[in-house]
Amino acid sequence: MKIYAVNISIGVSKEDFDRVIKLLTTQQKDKICSFRNYEDSLRALFSRLLCDFVLQNEYPLNTKPFLIAETTFGKPYLENHKNIKFNISHSGHWVVCAVSHQEIGIDVEQVRNIDLDIAQHYFSESERNDLLVQPLVKQMDYFYRLWTLKESYIKMLGEGLSCPLDSFSVVMNGEPYLIDKTQQKLPFTLQEIFIEPDYKLAVCSSEKSLFPITIIDSNQLVQISINNRQQK
Repeated sequence: MKIYAVNISIGVSKEDFDRVIKLLTTQQKDKICSFRNYEDSLRALFSRLLCDFVLQNEYPLNTKPFLIAETTFGKPYLENHKNIKFNISHSGHWVVCAVSHQEIGIDVEQVRNIDLDIAQHYFSESERNDLLVQPLVKQMDYFYRLWTLKESYIKMLGEGLSCPLDSFSVVMNGEPYLIDKTQQKLPFTLQEIFIEPDYKLAVCSSEKSLFPITIIDSNQLVQISINNRQQK
């Protein structure tokens, strides 16, 4: 498994945005430009650029184009490379991507002040109890740790909200792990990765090893993307 991230707040100009957009397919362009907010379009663009870069970087000898599609639950997959699994997430000014030969889920969230009562709707009873026993000044941080860990598992499964959020729990005892309703440990590895204060990043996989993250420069990613598309 490999994990990549790009900070899109650093040196990304509107000119660069327009240059790349012109080189995309009509379908890709329409999807990215459908957002009313420019920041949302920027995140969508870099999600595509990072995904393309990761796949090309990890599989440089591949001769077939990477055809990305989505399941009915919105999970991206490769139509013509069933053995390659990937997942992507974005929040604030970070876009992240994980790639593996096994199912993988990744989630990044910008920590914002929210009403923690929403834990009643999204966390299991044991998770809510664990949250409430935390010191008040640490509860928001703990909430987002739980949230990203749970979300990474759900995204790995690729079942959307058809997977009840209280059907499993994240246990934060040393290294985090998953249990089902019968308290049985689930055979998946959870990993938390630090990228920046006020952001939480989590990955879920059936792989046992933990992996570092590679940060890609946003300007470099833009130039690589432009060069690769102009050569086609």
